[in-house]
Amino acid sequence: MNSAVVVLFFNLFFLLARCDVSASACDEIESQEARCACVNVITGECTAGEEGSIVTDYYSGEAYSGSVKQQFIVDDEEGALIPLNRYVYHDNFTEVFDQADQKTIFRYSDVPLVTDIESYDASGDPICFQHLDWDTTSGSPKLISRTVLNKGQDVVLEQHFAYDKEGKIVQKNEGGELAGLYKVLWDFIQDKFTYPEGDFIEVWFGKMYPLLAGWRQEALERNTQGAREINEKVRVTYINGILNSSQDCSDTAQTLSKYHGETKIHYVYRPTKGWGGDMMSSIEVKAGLLTPQATLLVEMWKDLINELGGVNSGGMIVHYAHSIGSSDTWNAKNLLSTEERKMLRVVTLGSPVMIHKNGLHSVDNYVSVRDGVCWADPIGYYRGRQKEKDVNVIFVGSWWGKPLTEHELSCEAYDEVLRRLGKEFVDQYGQ
Repeated sequence: MNSAVVVLFFNLFFLLARCDVSASACDEIESQEARCACVNVITGECTAGEEGSIVTDYYSGEAYSGSVKQQFIVDDEEGALIPLNRYVYHDNFTEVFDQADQKTIFRYSDVPLVTDIESYDASGDPICFQHLDWDTTSGSPKLISRTVLNKGQDVVLEQHFAYDKEGKIVQKNEGGELAGLYKVLWDFIQDKFTYPEGDFIEVWFGKMYPLLAGWRQEALERNTQGAREINEKVRVTYINGILNSSQDCSDTAQTLSKYHGETKIHYVYRPTKGWGGDMMSSIEVKAGLLTPQATLLVEMWKDLINELGGVNSGGMIVHYAHSIGSSDTWNAKNLLSTEERKMLRVVTLGSPVMIHKNGLHSVDNYVSVRDGVCWADPIGYYRGRQKEKDVNVIFVGSWWGKPLTEHELSCEAYDEVLRRLGKEFVDQYGQ
């Protein structure tokens, strides 16, 4: 019996048990200020001003005078104000109501730091809960643990964080009741199944087979390919999708460099965990789980932004994401400031989710008409077909050929897109 099939079966079983948690209401909180529509939910201060596409209305003549009351998105074409979030403040907590009247309660301590986040639907029924523990003994508060509970108050995720001397996260351990049970089953599988070792399996089945089966795993990696930066005002980044070896990722980065005038490509390698492990990870990432590769992606972006001269330098990062790397990109951008997001021009290819601009400089979702992975977001796919303005989907390729199979970046449709974008990049930024 193939162990990868066994792993996939248990992955899907535990996914069904974990789907009770709403990811949209349980986004990652890594700082003492909740990231909620550019507002500090503790002080009520607007951290983005009233410029651009967000307009802010403030309380006046009341106990919380000067705090944000409501925010609106400006319809660029019609100039109409579309309600975004409204805020109700109390002594030790803040209520935030979204467009659908769903409520999120942020509770905080006297320090003040957000300690609990409660999410409810429009009927007042619970969706999920989070509890955050902080270390306040050093100069800057650090998040040390995060617990996520479903609406029945069952623990579904526990995260524990460790930091280096510079205050950067160096370790994030995850657990929980279901995760613990999953580990027991995984240990059982590892104990009962014997995996071939040495070169025999690679000779007969190829070098990728041990990786796809989950028998061998490679390390998360940040690296570069290419000879030079094309100029001082632009950088190019890339993150791969599932079932890629480190060599696959490096080869793709090398191809991107070639198409972009030998420009240096800064990339994050998302290591494969085998077919079953990658399927589980893909669904979790689509649900909003912040992965180690997404955290590393943010770190790389911030370093490159500093290289470009900071947020007011006029610099730009052109970012390519393939397959589930697009979902990692979507989650990672939540850890950037408003100004940093504006420096990102995102290009996705074969993405399982049609991502929105949401403060980024631009987003282009390229979808081959014969790519079955893109059907994982049927609503976004349909809206792209209808050319709705808040999601930019560009359909490429031909219907002629095997359906649902054209997903690899090396396929004709996506390769043609990358060649064209590379030429446009050289024309625009080449010296």
